[in-house]
Amino acid sequence: MPKSTKNQIMNALAELLQTKRLDDITVTELVEQCGLSRQAFYYHFSDLYALRSLVVPLHQGVGYFIAALYAVASRVER
Repeated sequence: MPKSTKNQIMNALAELLQTKRLDDITVTELVEQCGLSRQAFYYHFSDLYALRSLVVPLHQGVGYFIAALYAVASRVER
């Protein structure tokens, strides 16, 4: 099943944020990353900051979840 356009954009931003700051990412670079048009981006998001408000909390939540798993695993190993 193909990913939704919105998910493609969100995933592309998450990938770019691993190597760049948000202020250094352009909409053009983002849509090239996921193979979409600028119009597709602006259909779903007003700007990069609107997109970031969705992606960054999700990304942080995953990080907290992984950290919690490591903490539990380290207690089990003892």
